[in-house]
Amino acid sequence: MGSNWWFRFGFVIFLVLLAIRALVPTFAYRKESFAGGHLLRFQVEFKKDDDGKVVKDKNGKSAILYETYKSGKKKGEQVRDENGQPIPVFARNKEGFCLPERDKGGKVLYVQVPLLDNDNKPVKNSKGQAVMTKAPLTDAVWERCYLPGWYRTFFPYKKQLRLGLDLQGGTHLELGVDVKKAIINKTIRLADDLADFLKGKKLIKDVRQVFHDPSTTQIEVTLSNVKDSTKFRNEVEKMWDYLRTTPTAKPTVFRINFSDEYVQKARESAVSQAIETIRGRVDALGVSEPSISKRGENGITIQLPGLKDPRRAKELIGKTALLAFHVVEDEGDSQKIYDLMRNGMPSEIKSEITSYSRPQGQLPGTDRYFWSDNKTQLRDWIKQWNRKLVRQYPKYQVFVGTYELENRDKGERPLRTYLLHRKAALTGNDLEEARPQIDPEMNRPEVGLTFNRRGADLFERMTGQYVGRRFAIVLEEKVDSAPVIQTKIGGGRARITLGGLKSYEESLQDAKDLSFVLKSGSLPAPVEILYEKTVGPALGADSIRRGVMSLFVGLLLVIFFMLIYYRGTGFNANLALVLNIFFVMSLMASFGATLTLPGLAGILLTVGMAVDANILIFERIREELLTGKTVRVAVQNGYGKALSTILDANITTAIAGIVLYQYGSGPIRGFAVTMLIGILCSVFTALFVTRVIFDLFLQRKTTQTLSI
Repeated sequence: MGSNWWFRFGFVIFLVLLAIRALVPTFAYRKESFAGGHLLRFQVEFKKDDDGKVVKDKNGKSAILYETYKSGKKKGEQVRDENGQPIPVFARNKEGFCLPERDKGGKVLYVQVPLLDNDNKPVKNSKGQAVMTKAPLTDAVWERCYLPGWYRTFFPYKKQLRLGLDLQGGTHLELGVDVKKAIINKTIRLADDLADFLKGKKLIKDVRQVFHDPSTTQIEVTLSNVKDSTKFRNEVEKMWDYLRTTPTAKPTVFRINFSDEYVQKARESAVSQAIETIRGRVDALGVSEPSISKRGENGITIQLPGLKDPRRAKELIGKTALLAFHVVEDEGDSQKIYDLMRNGMPSEIKSEITSYSRPQGQLPGTDRYFWSDNKTQLRDWIKQWNRKLVRQYPKYQVFVGTYELENRDKGERPLRTYLLHRKAALTGNDLEEARPQIDPEMNRPEVGLTFNRRGADLFERMTGQYVGRRFAIVLEEKVDSAPVIQTKIGGGRARITLGGLKSYEESLQDAKDLSFVLKSGSLPAPVEILYEKTVGPALGADSIRRGVMSLFVGLLLVIFFMLIYYRGTGFNANLALVLNIFFVMSLMASFGATLTLPGLAGILLTVGMAVDANILIFERIREELLTGKTVRVAVQNGYGKALSTILDANITTAIAGIVLYQYGSGPIRGFAVTMLIGILCSVFTALFVTRVIFDLFLQRKTTQTLSI
């Protein structure tokens, strides 16, 4: 037995305490258990001057004191919650608890927010007023006002064992990535670079000699001189080794395509990048433990457990979030293109000419555009004209945006056109931060943008060059707004206003959503929702009930079998079995893992595997006792002879689990993870924990028999 049995016993007790520490947050101080999961209105602290008097803001109200970072890169900046809102310093009583606000009758007050329908529009009553509901409790308030300091110090309260989609309900989505569009986007950028390159090499005289149809992945180049054909091919393939040039029937015309190897890598990269981007957006939504995995070549499977607003999730996940700043062309060729497009214009499309004011005494600018309530017809008409403009006016491209008309709901507003410089002056790749904020002058929600150093320099040069002109903020290839540049803007900061005709609630939600998608980055290509399934919480509750019942029945049957067949020694195995399940659950909780129905099946499988190892050990001990060995020697030899068999069996099973995890998806992975954790715990409890229990029993020198 050795003299270190007490050390091993202490190690087991230590692991049990760690397991308890990991499991406590799953059952204690859960966020939804406080105030029904709703957000109370708590009293806050106010800023004070050196004399201890409350400071007033410019509106004459008491200035709220907000939390700020004390160190690091963000030192001095306000701390914000998961919704992007600054966190105030809460007033507390002598015991350190936050003080809720109360009405005259003594009832606590809740933070009220507009109730939204399935289209994210505020629900209104018969009087046209927005119906209000209690706001959900935020993590920031939960941590600061409900969790005791000792609890936050000693327990990993953010890591909890969570229920999966099949147990608590939620949304299942199957997405398809438009990988061809990803290749087209690369081709568009290549065409601009190629035109500049060939012009610099004096192989073409005009950028219009490089033509790209926006619907294809092929570029057509017309050389100025047929004698330059060899030089052209050598220069292009030397500069871009992944391009292939092909001659046509015309000796001066060549077609350029990406190599097959490059296209395949670009396809794989598009799907991988889309998965990472979507994962960031889902994390920003606050969905606990989502499952996001690749399906086939171009597909993505997403499971969002517990999601209560699947429509909003689909909108956020599906947004490409391509952000770009384009100069609006209201001068030069604007009139010619406007007149050209009016010829043969469909009857449902209307043309307009308006003016807008310019700064610094400049003459009013002219806004020429087309608009229509028939959005599909307008988009198709614009696509046809953009193909024509590529050859006639390659510098420009027509985009569409919402036409803000009074007395029109958000979804009923028509579309209008904008003539923009085709090449973006600045893109979202130069964005460092996006955050929702409130315009202090208009008291309207907006999105604040902060560019990195390169983006700040580009933005300052663009606004300085085009003072008095308009620049369009393009999102999802749709113009969000087109403000007039009043002056050169330095400092690398800009803002996106969200439409004065929208309600405050719509603008606030739009600001939060736009910030989320911009911070998570743009998708390399559009995604399409191919399949959607919503699992209700009632189905989840039924799954939990049946899953727990099957686990409980299986556990009881195994326990009875071990007690009947192995008598007193079976109690040892049963104790190790209970600890095994306990360790499995605690490990999953410490990782913040998700428990699914296949996961419950994995735990049930672990129950059988755990006693299998004990059975091997007990049978070896029986054999040793039958040969006349003492109890102490029989136990020692039993563990020694069974060791290799137990390890072989569990290693081969673990290999199968690793393969399932590597190549499986969703439920299969959940089963594999639970099984792998179960294998680890069962080997430990079978070889270590049961041996410690035997050592405790055998420390008495008078032990002569063993109930086995």
